[in-house]
Amino acid sequence: MDRLPNIDYVVGDSVPIRVELIDELLGEYLDITGATAGWWTLKQNPGDADSAAIIAKTMAGAGIDIVGAGQVDLKPLSSETANLLPGYQYFGDLRLKLITGRLLTVTFTLTAQPCATQSAA
Repeated sequence: MDRLPNIDYVVGDSVPIRVELIDELLGEYLDITGATAGWWTLKQNPGDADSAAIIAKTMAGAGIDIVGAGQVDLKPLSSETANLLPGYQYFGDLRLKLITGRLLTVTFTLTAQPCATQSAA
């Protein structure tokens, strides 16, 4: 598993983004129990440096929660998503350091969606 499906996310929301990590050959959740570290970023361009990320979070900084077998919540703040441009596609990645020392990295795209109440105003 290297790439996750696109994620639609409403501008200004702070709802966790649930990521499911599934072994495509076995059809089972990956064992990420006891991951010792994690990082995720959201960038305008896939080649941007991590220092240029719109959102950069770590497990130690409470930006990532392992919530179950193969399930991770990425936790943006509303202040971090407030300036996303509706309709624009952003590029994200999640990297976990597993208890075995192995690094697991997946990428995804996130499309910013307008808030319906803002559009109706």
